Parts: sequence; C-alpha cells; structure tokens
Amino acid sequence: MYNLGMERNTKQQPETAVEQAMVAIRRRQNRRSLARRAEHEHGLAVSAAVTEVLDIVEANHDSGQQTTVTGLGRHLGLDQPRASKLAGQAIAAGLLRRVADQHDGRRSLLKLTAGGRAYLEQVHQYRRSQFARAMSGWTEQERETFADLLTRFITALAQPDTSPPDPPNGKRAAAAPTQSRTAHPIRSPMGTPTGVLPGSRREQDRPPEPLL
Repeated sequence: MYNLGMERNTKQQPETAVEQAMVAIRRRQNRRSLARRAEHEHGLAVSAAVTEVLDIVEANHDSGQQTTVTGLGRHLGLDQPRASKLAGQAIAAGLLRRVADQHDGRRSLLKLTAGGRAYLEQVHQYRRSQFARAMSGWTEQERETFADLLTRFITALAQPDTSPPDPPNGKRAAAAPTQSRTAHPIRSPMGTPTGVLPGSRREQDRPPEPLL
C-alpha cells in the first residue's frame, strides 16, 4: 500500500497519496536514513540522535526561544535522563555548552558553540544536496511550487484541530423521540400498562380487560 517506487495512481484521492508519502517519510525518519548516510559518507562527528538535539537547539534559537534539558526531552519525546545524556554527549563533543539562565539561576540553558554551528552547517549542506538530487528532474517552477505547498502544508498541520469529533459510524445520532404526555400507555401482552406491576394499587383500580 505504501510503495512509493511508482507513479501516483491518479484515481487516488489527494489525501490518500499524501498519507502514503507521510508514512514513507516517517519510516525514513525512524530509520534516520539521511543522518546515517551522512555519518557514513562524511564521517560526521556524532550520532544522528545528537544531531537532532543540535537541530532543536538551533531552531529554538532562531525563533527566539531558550532550550533546557527538560524542553529538549519534551521535543524528542524522551524522559529527562535520556535527554540529559544526549545533551551531555553534544557537550563532550564541543558542540553545545551550558550557560546559566539570567532569569532563573537554578536553571541551565543549552547553547550552540562555534563548533556546533559549523557542524550543523555541514549537516544542512548535506541534507540540501540530497533534496536537490531528489528534485533534479524538476523544473524551477515545480521546485518553487513544491517548496511553497510543503511549507503551507506543514504550517497548517501544526495548527490545533478545532473541528468537533465525528461519532465512530460517521453519522451524528438523531435525538431520541420523547413520549407525549397525553399518549396512551403501552400495554403488555397481558393487558397491563408498562410500568404497572400486577397486584399494585394502580393495577387494582384499573377496570378488568375484556376477554377475547
């Protein structure tokens, strides 16, 4: 179902094709294929997991945010000990440094070193070369259109979903009909109105049913 080695089936809905592409991308991310290839071909200094740590610190810096070990773990979906270990590896490699938070002395912030920035520049160049290779047969207009649409798609995907959830069967249940106050009581096969027990006062006060 998710074989992207062939042309897209034009009979598919666009959402189906996008889903398949996203699943394939996620699988590559889980395998860290691009990062491992970079390590192998260029002898990059640290693991793919540490490179991901540096990516987060850089992205936070570019958007005016600070990075802590706790925040790092939240971004990566890791517990604090594992996030702290990865940060420690980056620090030991000279790519990150710890600095005191000027607003909270109990907290340390993670910053890129000059070596970390230089390393990430290598990583960016390698990634972009691979993306350029993948789009090598495209026209300039196709590349521009793809970049615009992909950016719009990722931005929209990051927005919270405010639409009301649909029920499991895809249809909203209709309101149950209410019984009119003046409706006659439904009688059981024995002639007793529903909700009235045989032998109760209401049953005794009721006139006998005619025999058929």
